[in-house]
Amino acid sequence: VGGGGADCMFDYLVSTCWATEVAAGRGTEGQTMTSLSGCTFLIYSTIQGAATNIATLSSGADPVVFVCDGAYGEDVDFTGPTTSNVTIVGAGRDAVTITGQTSAGKTVNIAPATMALLLHNLTITAHASVGAIALGNGGTNVQGGRIENCIINSSSNASGIGFDPGVATNPWFVSDSFFTGNGYGICDGSNGASDNIWSNVRFVNSVCSSAKGINFSNDGDFYSANSKFTGAVGWDFTSGSQSLNIHSVNDSFSCSTAGVRAATAGPAQATWADGRFINCTKSFDFGSSANNADSIRIEGCEFKTSTGTDIAIDDTSL
Repeated sequence: VGGGGADCMFDYLVSTCWATEVAAGRGTEGQTMTSLSGCTFLIYSTIQGAATNIATLSSGADPVVFVCDGAYGEDVDFTGPTTSNVTIVGAGRDAVTITGQTSAGKTVNIAPATMALLLHNLTITAHASVGAIALGNGGTNVQGGRIENCIINSSSNASGIGFDPGVATNPWFVSDSFFTGNGYGICDGSNGASDNIWSNVRFVNSVCSSAKGINFSNDGDFYSANSKFTGAVGWDFTSGSQSLNIHSVNDSFSCSTAGVRAATAGPAQATWADGRFINCTKSFDFGSSANNADSIRIEGCEFKTSTGTDIAIDDTSL
């Protein structure tokens, strides 16, 4: 027995097993099923099948999709409805994997404005190609969303991206999740576009082991608490990020190159409080460029170096 739940908890059921039933002529994609309680739901063998039907719903609909365990090799594009919360719940983040199929594409994409996507208990992996994105926010003024108990994988490509927050008017909340892969954990899709892609992101009780960690290249706010960063670079500020407001509380950085790097640009205001920087070659690397940070506060942080050449704070430009 793989688990269960009330049959009125979801509007859509996705199962790879349903493809076998359809092929045998025992069912159809999008078939309406009646549960024991008399509730009805639609069943599909692919997540995109459910997403396509969801796009036909009226504005303000708040559908819930339950995804059974399985490997889903597909690109999923949510194109509607507007002014809605679309909830996707997996059977478990180690049980449900969604892997991108298109070079430089997005495995899961949110296209319309005013739609929020709430993700729970899933693994989403980018296609193993340059610039591919696991979870992308392709619209403007999107209503943010939630990523809870998920694994976001930028894949094996060094230019892959785990999560592109896009232009969101409301915050993205990330909690109890794990970001991995050889690329960026969180980054805008062009790694330096001029649009305001960050908006507000809240990163709590999560781990980012992605090689290039969190890449800041535009405006907005980023709040992190009780999280751990173990990639080569934990947080990296690139050109265009000077209008960012950063707050880090009780975070841990164990990074081979730098915990926080602001060698070419930096946030307008930033506070690191009660953090731990363990065995980083450079805990903070502010480089030698001018205007790389306007207001920095480092309070109550612990620094532990592993060699005599490690540097806690490189402040040659301050």
